[in-house]
Amino acid sequence: MKIRILLFTILLSFVSCEEKAPHTPEPQSKALAVASFNVWSPGGRTGSSGAKGEDKDKLTWQKAYVAVADCIKSNNPDVIGLNEIGATAYSAGGTTNIQTLLPEYSWILFKNDGSSVKSPDETSGIYTLSDAILYKSSVLTLLDKGVFWTTSVEAGSNGPNVPQSDPLYDLKAYDYATREYIDMCNEQRHCVWAKFEHRLTGDKFYVFSLHNDLTYSYTDVNGNKIKNEQSQCANAETVMHYAKSIVPSGVPSIILGDFNATAGDTSFDLFREDGRWKDAYEVVARREGNYKASGTSITTMNGKDNTTLSTIRPDHILTDVFNVSAYGVDRGKYKNTEGYDIFPSDHFLVKVNLTF
Repeated sequence: MKIRILLFTILLSFVSCEEKAPHTPEPQSKALAVASFNVWSPGGRTGSSGAKGEDKDKLTWQKAYVAVADCIKSNNPDVIGLNEIGATAYSAGGTTNIQTLLPEYSWILFKNDGSSVKSPDETSGIYTLSDAILYKSSVLTLLDKGVFWTTSVEAGSNGPNVPQSDPLYDLKAYDYATREYIDMCNEQRHCVWAKFEHRLTGDKFYVFSLHNDLTYSYTDVNGNKIKNEQSQCANAETVMHYAKSIVPSGVPSIILGDFNATAGDTSFDLFREDGRWKDAYEVVARREGNYKASGTSITTMNGKDNTTLSTIRPDHILTDVFNVSAYGVDRGKYKNTEGYDIFPSDHFLVKVNLTF
């Protein structure tokens, strides 16, 4: 256990400087290593909006899946939220899945109908952009789990267990491109959650893994281009609504994932203004006196190629009650199936060390 925590800490790329800063790990009985990673779905890597640059053929899922798994293993979190996990990435029956490469982790994954994925070989009904939670059963005991939808196509589609009396039963959002209320991206966005108990300490906590919607732009009647964040705001409000109803006040909890928004964006600032969950990056950066709203030194994305860095930070880990002892982003490269060094995804793995 001690070696595991030390490895995680050594690999941590802190926000305080570009090179790794020294850090003394917390006592193993109180430490929790947490990560979030959008692995970039196989379909998302192809086509005009997919991988770019001269190395784009080296970034296909068929070649990059081993790098994705190695990135997770290298950072060695106790629990991690993953985005864009479809059947190709999950099912042990396939030849390019990461599940069989991560045998130390148990998976929490749901189908489109809200039922739990129970078999490692299942492929049917697993949404391409599914969110998942992976955890080490040697460290954590799963006490409960669930899923809820953050967008709806029609009344009652906000998950199989949402009562009609719930104000979010018929949640929809207005799409300015079509001038009608529809599901954003024509896709069901959802959030997976789990309740755990730490085997050593007995501490109980919750994890919510989300992937919020993208923003849209439209041209108004005066010809002005307007950025529409309404769908993202709907996602954010829904997540906070359910998280507050699920997690009792004073119990530690984590909301993590690809928010598709960063500080200054309306939807992400809803979390900041609410105040219950704190941005782990902001906590550490302000403590160390080097907070930045954007820039390559804090980005959690690359240019969908193998060379350039973005300047935005759409991937976040928010915490309530926990103490954040360290924060970092793994912008390293890992070898693909051909032995070529690549960025495993268009997003970078974000990681924190927490204490109860």
